[in-house]
Amino acid sequence: MAFDFSRSFEWAPVAMVVLDRELRVLGANRRYLELTGSTPESLVGRELLAAFPNDPDDPNDASRQLLEASLKKVLRTGQPDHLAHIRYRVARRAGEPPELRIWSATHVPLFDSAGEVEAVLQHTEDVTQLEDTSALHLLQRAEAVQREVSTLDRELEEVRAMVAQAPGFMAFLSGPDHVFTLVNDAYTRLVGGRDVLDKPLRDALPDVVAQGYPELLDRVVQSGEPFFGHGHRVELVDKNGTPYTRLIDFIYQPIRGADGAVAGVLVQGHDLTEHAWAIERDRFRARVAQQLVQGGDDVTGVLAHVAHDAAASISDWAIIDLFENGKSRRLAIAHRNPGDAGLAEQLRAWPLPFEIPSTHVLHGQAASPRVVSDVTPEMLRGVSRSEEHLELLEHMAIRSVLSVPLLLRGTLYGVLVLLNSRASRRFDENDIVPMAELGAVLATGLDNARLLRDANQAREAAEAASRAKDDFLAMLGHELRNPLAPILTAVQLLRMKGDGAHQRQHEVIERQARHLTRLVDDMLDVSAVVHGKLEVRKKPVGLKGIIDKAVEIAGPQVRERQHTLSVVVADGLVVDGDEARLSQVVVNLLTNAARYTPPGGHIWVDARSSESSVKVTVRDDGVGIAKEVLPTVFEMFVQAPQSADRPQGGLGLGLTLVRRIVALHGGTSGITSDGPGKGTTATVVLPAHASPPRVERKASPAAGAGQRVLIVDDNDDAAALLSELLSELGHETQVASDGAAALALLADHKVDVAVIDIGLPGMSGLELAQTLRARLGSDAPRMVALTGFGTQDDRERCLAAGFAEHLTKPVDAEQLIRSVAGATGVAPASRPG
Repeated sequence: MAFDFSRSFEWAPVAMVVLDRELRVLGANRRYLELTGSTPESLVGRELLAAFPNDPDDPNDASRQLLEASLKKVLRTGQPDHLAHIRYRVARRAGEPPELRIWSATHVPLFDSAGEVEAVLQHTEDVTQLEDTSALHLLQRAEAVQREVSTLDRELEEVRAMVAQAPGFMAFLSGPDHVFTLVNDAYTRLVGGRDVLDKPLRDALPDVVAQGYPELLDRVVQSGEPFFGHGHRVELVDKNGTPYTRLIDFIYQPIRGADGAVAGVLVQGHDLTEHAWAIERDRFRARVAQQLVQGGDDVTGVLAHVAHDAAASISDWAIIDLFENGKSRRLAIAHRNPGDAGLAEQLRAWPLPFEIPSTHVLHGQAASPRVVSDVTPEMLRGVSRSEEHLELLEHMAIRSVLSVPLLLRGTLYGVLVLLNSRASRRFDENDIVPMAELGAVLATGLDNARLLRDANQAREAAEAASRAKDDFLAMLGHELRNPLAPILTAVQLLRMKGDGAHQRQHEVIERQARHLTRLVDDMLDVSAVVHGKLEVRKKPVGLKGIIDKAVEIAGPQVRERQHTLSVVVADGLVVDGDEARLSQVVVNLLTNAARYTPPGGHIWVDARSSESSVKVTVRDDGVGIAKEVLPTVFEMFVQAPQSADRPQGGLGLGLTLVRRIVALHGGTSGITSDGPGKGTTATVVLPAHASPPRVERKASPAAGAGQRVLIVDDNDDAAALLSELLSELGHETQVASDGAAALALLADHKVDVAVIDIGLPGMSGLELAQTLRARLGSDAPRMVALTGFGTQDDRERCLAAGFAEHLTKPVDAEQLIRSVAGATGVAPASRPG
């Protein structure tokens, strides 16, 4: 029959109570209830100290604290504890006030099936009656000893708690063999999780023996003097046998016993490895940023240097792979160990694939760096792409990996991979944020470099296209002017000879030829505007002469469309300006008005002073301009809407030139219109000149007659007609078709003026002019360039070569006459290129 232990508990002659881990009463026997005047209903489920508070008015109640400390010690240590003598107030009977009694209590742990302390059994005895016997002295001694032991236990627990919670590592080694008698968690982490407690140093940490640490401890014990270590590098092996390196500051402090002899050594210090690594990592990042700033456009060169810097300071290997256009390339691979040069060279052939496979440790890399603290053989096999590649990776002895994406705005430009070998530091989560910032910095550098490269390529392409356009325009202008020159010369000859039989046909030919000439001039002038090469040569000039000349030039188009033109110019209007360019402004405004005014319309030109400026207005009653078009009329190639047959013609360049030329004169220009069908008003405002203009006397067409003129032009028609025109005016002319013929002719004949085309076959007109100056010196004839090349650059090259003037084809007869007559001192008047 099974024995009922519960009856033994219930009827035991000693008082017993069972408490759970929260010190709540689970049960009490009859004797306990009798001694404490309690009932099961008043006691079970309550905290023992709440049921028996001793002195509730005293928060520092020593007896209550002593009882609580003993019970908690049993729960913590799993060892019994005994209170030999404790004074405690307990009611003897229900309803009576508590009575101070003397107790002796023993606390025993009760274990569950897993060996953990589940409850505490207290058996207690009332020893108050012993105060009247000789045993009282013994009890008092026991009480004193108990207090001392309790104090020592408490102090020891405080010391243990302090050591355990210390921010640095701590250990205490005692005896000649330096046995570990105390270690905290930080020390356990320092030594790789190894259990060193109660073991001699040489057995617990054999890896430090050869590094001289036992000898240091012996010296401290023998001398009684502490040892301070700063920045010591210690090579360790963790509990799995993996080697690693730590950087530490520490002190070996000798601890003396009561007899004054050194009883042991207290080891205290700090693991500086992570701190030192963070400092070096931040220095590396700062160097990278500085290198990117100083590296200019050579970002790939900077990145190669970054890899070598990383391998020298924060890792054993550093690899940079770049991605572009679906391909990858290994930009740099650097290594700390000089003996790895051959291995590195072989690894150049294995950049990260642009599409990283799922077996790769970096597959699916996100926007932040990825850390692999412990590389496994399986990982290496997943990374490798062949047995040869795997063998190379195994030779690297990789322990830890930090992969840094060079990522910016969702574009992955490449990856910086840092690798540490078995004996080096493991990368960890603390590296992610700072290295992510570094990756963004490097990606920004690459992004800027690519943007700059693309911009340079685009600029070079644009410059090449612009040069090609300019060359084309110059050649087009030359080729168009060349046939126009003889056409206009022929018409002028017919007019001079009085051939009136076909007067209207002659006017049409001249008008259309001059219109085509203006189109060519506008086209080349706009090119000069675009390149900032349009220049004006200012001098005081009367506005009436400018407007008269413009009316003369635009007159044929006005007459052709049967417009009524009214011109009112106030007297004495003077501006500082380029006469030819300002005439061009008024011509463009007049031709625009004529072009967009139906036949039979009206055009008004008005010029008057306005405070310190001069205002020129060209108004028409033509088709007008829509409100939405007005803001853009001065832009290049902008024209009002036209029908498919383009009756008005034009290139949409005239008003662009107007605004630019006026701006170069310090003036303003504008266009207004009340809308379609309501006409247009164009205004130009120019600064007025304070004093009247200097009146220049122009040479009459007959001035300078009798000059000996050499005409050099490879266009036979142009040369022949020009020769005929000058001969009609009384000049003696000779013609040469190229530079060699001109030199041969000048060897036997002296001439006063040489009118030379620039685009000659073989020797150019510029070379001919330079040759004449070199050979003849002061005897060289006055040279006038007559050419289809009409840009400002062309003009400057001509003047530099020794030409006195630069005229563009087709040239006006009066202008040519004045230029030829310039040999007698008449001031030339040429149209700027």
